[in-house]
Amino acid sequence: MIEAGFPNLVAEDWVGFVVKSGAPADYITILNMAVNRALGKSSVRAALGSLGYEPSGGTPEKLGSLISAQFGYWSDVIHETGIKLPQ
Repeated sequence: MIEAGFPNLVAEDWVGFVVKSGAPADYITILNMAVNRALGKSSVRAALGSLGYEPSGGTPEKLGSLISAQFGYWSDVIHETGIKLPQ
């Protein structure tokens, strides 16, 4: 990306579980606990690590903040570079 003229462009791969808006809070809590419990297992961490992932887990709020930050970041990239979707 540096050679293409974008020295400050940072693209990170991440994965998260999301549910549709309005999902019951207790369902979200249960899903979040299950994911964090799975990510705490050494076998899961090893399997994900072998694929190059660094599992971190967290809270729904942390994922929401990440998604919001990514939307903002990529919106800025699109506007600053003039990227257009093919028609």
